[in-house]
Amino acid sequence: IAKFGKINLKFYVVGIFRTNGDGVCFSTGWSYSTCLQYHYVADQKTWTEAQTYCRQTYADLATIGNKEQNDQLLDTITSAGQSSEVWMGLYSTIDWRWSDGFSGVGANYSNWRSDQPDFYSANDLCVAVRNVWNTNNCKTNTEDRCTTDATIYFLYDTTKVLIIVFVDYIF
Repeated sequence: IAKFGKINLKFYVVGIFRTNGDGVCFSTGWSYSTCLQYHYVADQKTWTEAQTYCRQTYADLATIGNKEQNDQLLDTITSAGQSSEVWMGLYSTIDWRWSDGFSGVGANYSNWRSDQPDFYSANDLCVAVRNVWNTNNCKTNTEDRCTTDATIYFLYDTTKVLIIVFVDYIF
């Protein structure tokens, strides 16, 4: 209850909805992957630069919670004509976590290459994807990567959370 002058207001959360920018996708009983939209961005950036760009411009780096989402992400990469690795939102500080904080059902889904994660170097704490997931140096210099024809691109997820609140006026 909140007071506004002599009026008491009661706020009720009616539902939490996810939206893809074109309207509400789903609400109660929703499946997380119902309206995920992955977008390919052909800018060469380190993982941190890609994360910063996504957060400032869209939502965050891509989060994957199940095989369906992984397939959707791979389709996005293929449709863009991309054959090199692309950044996604998985990283490690000791345990693996998603850039956008996702920790719900499916947060432990993975599609690692058979020899991954290998932590080849101390900086192999970010994940890139090209069919399967691979640890990579978060500070990869894109110019260096260009010279080896392994430029790192990135994907982002534009889903947003919309909370609908019902207000009840009490006089």
